[in-house]
Amino acid sequence: MNSDKTTHAGRAPLECKVRRMMQITENHYQADDGVKLKREYGLTPNGNPMDGRWVLRNEKGDMVDFDKYRNDLAEHYMLKLETANMELTGSAASSPIPG
Repeated sequence: MNSDKTTHAGRAPLECKVRRMMQITENHYQADDGVKLKREYGLTPNGNPMDGRWVLRNEKGDMVDFDKYRNDLAEHYMLKLETANMELTGSAASSPIPG
């Protein structure tokens, strides 16, 4: 595995760098480079229901990873989650937004 990429087996890689993710809606964040973090309700790559899990997609729209908690994805992929009036990070466990 390339040292500047993070990936899980069968999923798209994502360049490792700090990304500022702006909140678009309650369940959708997007970076300037097109990387998205949002809740999805389709199926996992293994065919199991997503059930509103947070999904990280690269700039091409390929699934990078998914998790029940957005903060876990934010910490793992160095995402800086921001809203219009406050800043959230992967360690912001007391966030007013459920996730």
